[in-house]
Amino acid sequence: MVNSAAIILDATPAKEVGFTLEINMTAFNVGSMAGLTVSGVILAILDWRALFYINVPIGIFGTVWAVIKLKEVGTIERTASWIGLAS
Repeated sequence: MVNSAAIILDATPAKEVGFTLEINMTAFNVGSMAGLTVSGVILAILDWRALFYINVPIGIFGTVWAVIKLKEVGTIERTASWIGLAS
C-alpha cells in the first residue's frame, strides 16, 4: 500500500492525484474481496498448491511489467552523514 501510493504521487500530475489514488484504493478493495473469494473456490475444488500456479505467474508478470514501465525519476544524494552513522 505504501509503495503504490508513493509511485502514484510521483508519477501523476498534481491535479489528477486524487482520482488516481481513488482508483488505486478501489482496485485494492475489490482485489482483496475477489482474492479471498477466488482462493476459497480454488481451495474447495483443488489442492492448496494450485494457488501457486495462479499467484506465481501474476507475480512474475507484475515484476517484469514494473521493470519495463517504471522509470527512476529520483536523485541520489552522495553526501555522507558521519554523525548519523555514529549515532
